[in-house]
Amino acid sequence: MQSSPLPAWIGKFNRREIEILHLIADGMSNREISQKIFLSLDTVKWYNKQLFAKLGVNNRTQALKIAGRYRLIQSVPDAQGEEKFHLDNSLPAPLTSYVGRRREIEEIRTLLRVNRLVVLTGAGGTGKTRLALETASQLVDTFRDGVRLVDLAPLTKQEQILEALARGLKVTAAGEPALLEIIKKYLSRKHVLLLLDNFEHLLDAAPFVTELLTSAPRLVVLATSRERLRVYGEVEYPVWPLSIPDPNSREQIQKLTDYEAINLFIQRAKAARPELDFDEENISAAARICQRLDGLPLAIELAASQAKLFPLPALARKLEHSMEALPDGPRDVPARQRTLQATIGWSYDLLKTTEKRLFGRMAVFGGSATLEAVERVCGVDLTGKVSDVLFALVNKNLIFTREGKDGELRFWMLETIRDYSGRLLRTSGEYEILRQRLIEYFADLAEKYEKEIHGPRHVYWNARMHAEHNNLTPILESELPDPWPIARLRVIAGLAEHWFINARRDNMHWLTPALQLAMDAPVDLRARVLQTAGEIYRYLGDQTRSEELLRSALALFEQIGDKRNAAWTMAYLSAALDNQFPDNLHFAQKSLEIFRKCEDQAGTSKSLTSLGELARIQGDFVTAEACYKESLLYSLQIGERFRDSVQYNNLSFISFRRGEYQKAVEYSLRGLKILLEMGIPDVSTWLYSLAGPTAALGNPQKAARLLGAAQSQLDSAGVELQTADRQDAQLIISATRKALDADTWQQSWQAGYSMTPQQAIEFALQGH
Repeated sequence: MQSSPLPAWIGKFNRREIEILHLIADGMSNREISQKIFLSLDTVKWYNKQLFAKLGVNNRTQALKIAGRYRLIQSVPDAQGEEKFHLDNSLPAPLTSYVGRRREIEEIRTLLRVNRLVVLTGAGGTGKTRLALETASQLVDTFRDGVRLVDLAPLTKQEQILEALARGLKVTAAGEPALLEIIKKYLSRKHVLLLLDNFEHLLDAAPFVTELLTSAPRLVVLATSRERLRVYGEVEYPVWPLSIPDPNSREQIQKLTDYEAINLFIQRAKAARPELDFDEENISAAARICQRLDGLPLAIELAASQAKLFPLPALARKLEHSMEALPDGPRDVPARQRTLQATIGWSYDLLKTTEKRLFGRMAVFGGSATLEAVERVCGVDLTGKVSDVLFALVNKNLIFTREGKDGELRFWMLETIRDYSGRLLRTSGEYEILRQRLIEYFADLAEKYEKEIHGPRHVYWNARMHAEHNNLTPILESELPDPWPIARLRVIAGLAEHWFINARRDNMHWLTPALQLAMDAPVDLRARVLQTAGEIYRYLGDQTRSEELLRSALALFEQIGDKRNAAWTMAYLSAALDNQFPDNLHFAQKSLEIFRKCEDQAGTSKSLTSLGELARIQGDFVTAEACYKESLLYSLQIGERFRDSVQYNNLSFISFRRGEYQKAVEYSLRGLKILLEMGIPDVSTWLYSLAGPTAALGNPQKAARLLGAAQSQLDSAGVELQTADRQDAQLIISATRKALDADTWQQSWQAGYSMTPQQAIEFALQGH
């Protein structure tokens, strides 16, 4: 039957109408159609009327003739020579519902309207094939000659592509050269969407796609591949895992189901165990599972099938320890898709030898890494230029890139891929030497940080070490005995300021073993470790332990004549001593004297802060303000932004005490905005300083929320306010409670306590 252009009077068909037209062509009755696609009989009849109206006919027979004439369906003679109609579409019918990706589908459809070659790229298990199929199925009525699927995964040689394409297009010819020409001639007359699935292992044959597009002006190609085809006219569309909540935020339970990954898990888990109730505990467990699995659809579907065997909290715990808890997938899917390991292994097997080696080595990093770190730790004796090999892995979607807040390009892996890479590393025989290089690299980095953190590069180093947190934790938490104790201690000692700003009680488990290691270290290094540990314990609220460690450190620094570090330890001690005001004042004044002689601006700023805190505790707000303002002048000169923020916060407390409420708000907001810019997570003290004047200016309910949010952050980190701040915070809490009735106070405070840190900051800045 010759195809003809669609006349203007034929209406556009939606996906459901085309599906029903297909079933009519197969000879199904309305009742059979309703049972097949789970619609009521009346709904199927309604769709028939819509079809007849759009085609301008009155019955099924006429509908099939018109549909065949205009190639809405394809006519094929049956055994009796009568025409039987089929949709010109080779897409498989989905067996499960499709979850999420609405935005992606619309974006891909938009790209296909103006581009003739769109390639979906992404790591194994991200759902490229399902996304491509779902998108293509929604475009069946857009292409006059339909949609054709060609699965390239079973092919082992690029020479097999033409035969696979001919089968997909239902084109035959004798001899390969003739086959190519016949395919090109066939496609030259077609308005068709060609879906080429799983192209990654046949990339050398990619130029033939350009050849087809050149010879067939109305051909459009949608391909999936784990890396770009790298041919002219290609538009790449990266496919990322499904959305998951940030593990570091406390999302409200009712909002967790808005995430695509969790929604998919819930649907598939209920399919495996229909009676499963997704209460608060199970939704929370589902979130942890999806976070551990990076939002990868394949991994989520495999995990969800285990819902019939394990309670979800138990399954979440099993997956935290090993991905081996994931089961095999269905027998009727390709072998490379039955397990997560096989899916990643499919990509790994396509790598060159040097790429395989670097891929395995990358697992030594606990988090993302800079190019410098990769070259130093993983690049020794690697064939070829490390950056070239690394970017080859990026192009193959086994490693990903992002720009850190410090401006450095960082390379990272999905946790599921890291788990596979880690297995390779553990069996390679290279783990110990790579770990030694890693620790030595970060020891050197920590000492660079220590030299520059109190200066113009303060913001850079704060962001840099924040980005390195997941690399630092495994280094410090490794079990004793340690083969590289000195390098580990250098990491601890060099990052004193980092630990003070970012310490959380639940990630300081390494403190006790570190102090044990320090007993056998050289005196100067031992003293610096004791100093760091003492400052951390002060932040965690253990004043007794803090004083003990800092006094020991001071004695060692004085013993070796290290005046500068002795002064820093005195400045820390001035804040650590509890109810020992003469000693507090002595250490603060002595440290200031030394810093001024050394012309150490950062140290001077620190000592002035200590003196200001002591004056504030004693109620001497004039002296406190003078110390804070002078300290601020120094920190502004040297670019130490965090100390700027601290001083603005301290001045806010002073202004509040004086009844200068608007000025207090302005100071507090200045400090808060600096922390926001720097990405520092704990803003609890700044929320307290803002709450006081907010209540005094007539909004005690907002103040109560700020106080709840502040306490939530302190509880989450397991830390306490410093003495002077705690004194003012108690005053602010008392004043705010008096301004509200008991129920309003409790409701407002609880609402604040439930906020995530980001929500708390946004709430604090509202109206400012």
